[in-house]
Amino acid sequence: DWGFLASRHPDLHGDWHTKVAGPFFEAVATTNGQSLEAWRPFYATAEYPAMGRANHEYLWPIAQTRKIGDQSVWRCLIFMGFNHDLTTNQPRQRTWILPFYFSGRDDTGATYHAVFPFGGSIHEFLGRDEINFVLFPLYSTSRLNDLRTRNWLWPFISVTHGEGTYRFRVLPFYAHSVREGQYDKKFILWPFWSQVHYSDPHHPGGGFMLWPFYGQVKVPGQVTRWYLPPFLASANSIASNAVSSSC
Repeated sequence: DWGFLASRHPDLHGDWHTKVAGPFFEAVATTNGQSLEAWRPFYATAEYPAMGRANHEYLWPIAQTRKIGDQSVWRCLIFMGFNHDLTTNQPRQRTWILPFYFSGRDDTGATYHAVFPFGGSIHEFLGRDEINFVLFPLYSTSRLNDLRTRNWLWPFISVTHGEGTYRFRVLPFYAHSVREGQYDKKFILWPFWSQVHYSDPHHPGGGFMLWPFYGQVKVPGQVTRWYLPPFLASANSIASNAVSSSC
């Protein structure tokens, strides 16, 4: 142990730790095969063979590579890449230059390319299976399972269709959302008027809000009313006729 200059010692588990020139060089070798070697700030690597993991960093935080099982991820500044199955010839993969360029291959084998904001297609992004756009936000479409949405001047105008689902929106003037067997929602000149009707037999009910004057929600066994919402509210239990209010 030469203090800041160099030190080497085993810990309670018998794993050896070596340091040179303070934090500049560090190495750890464990009895279970894990290892760490770092030449800070130029390079660092950590390997976990039992979990199939390996991390490599270059001039942190500028660049990094990471391997987890049969997947790999790399990043250099705004450049990013993903390979999700290294055991196949055509793995699911992505190459992005955020936020300008996107390309890749999805889990069905379909390829995609996009140059933002001019146009293209992006798969498996922002919680959507597929996003297509032309001169975003002028026009775009998206798909999630069977739900398909078209947008004009996103997010102001949109139409969504799917099995048992319909949505239409022109912000902030009007919106209508329907899901068969569950609900029917609508607003006009949001937030001044909004209403909802729940058709789910397990959770029926409905209500409306004329903001900022009055609102009401009725569910089985109870009616809730707001006066000058959200300042004054009352709940009336229909079964017991008990009334409570808060201000």
